[in-house]
Amino acid sequence: MYTNTFERGMRAAVLAAGERIRELFLSKDLDIHEKSGPGDLVTRADFEATEIALDLLKSYFPEIPVIGEESGGKPTEDKCFYLDPLDGTLNFVHGYPNFAVSLGLWKGTKPLAGIVYNPISRSLYFANLDQGAFKNGSPIRCSSKASLESSLLATGWPYDLSMTEQNARRMKKLRNLSQDVRNLGSAALSLCYVAEGILDGYFEEGLDTWDLAGGAIIAQEAGAVVSDFEENIFDLKKGEIIAAGKGIHHMIAEVIRNDHS
Repeated sequence: MYTNTFERGMRAAVLAAGERIRELFLSKDLDIHEKSGPGDLVTRADFEATEIALDLLKSYFPEIPVIGEESGGKPTEDKCFYLDPLDGTLNFVHGYPNFAVSLGLWKGTKPLAGIVYNPISRSLYFANLDQGAFKNGSPIRCSSKASLESSLLATGWPYDLSMTEQNARRMKKLRNLSQDVRNLGSAALSLCYVAEGILDGYFEEGLDTWDLAGGAIIAQEAGAVVSDFEENIFDLKKGEIIAAGKGIHHMIAEVIRNDHS
């Protein structure tokens, strides 16, 4: 539906922003500042990538607002972009090459397209609604695992430290039922890894819209079930997500829902 104009403009924005991030990463020109706490950082790369992506998006789509981590903006019921210029800033700062530019196009509560770019591996993930998901132009599909015990899962730690204890309990329970639970430090890439079957499932809460807007539709279009913790239709603004193949999605949700101790 949006393959031509939307894919072209979204691709241009994330590739240009990502290449600037790559330059700064390799040169170690970071200029680090703390936001809400020691683990919540912002760097020169966040701001420069935002400026680059915004300029390109405005040139391609002057009528569509952009909501971003570093750019502000308010959601509308019409089409809008959600931009995370550097998802995984802490990884970036520490030289761990698992971070990405993430961009999602939504109309109200409905995802239309998503794109996620890792500038270090130069992996580009893209999905249009009802047209499948792709990595560097090749189709990708989520895994078909039917049991947790043969599955590799991932989650993340919310910035809100009041959620730490509950999240640790869930991780422990799911770790005991699966092969392992990893924390990759990037929601966008975790969703893309579910989409291509590297991860079998991913769950997290306490997230912002821009963390999820690009990756959620990529996972969904790759065949994953994407929902909130109650297995309701995924709500971008709720900040929680389970994305997994249909064989284990309900199992993950059940563990999370039954976590009372």
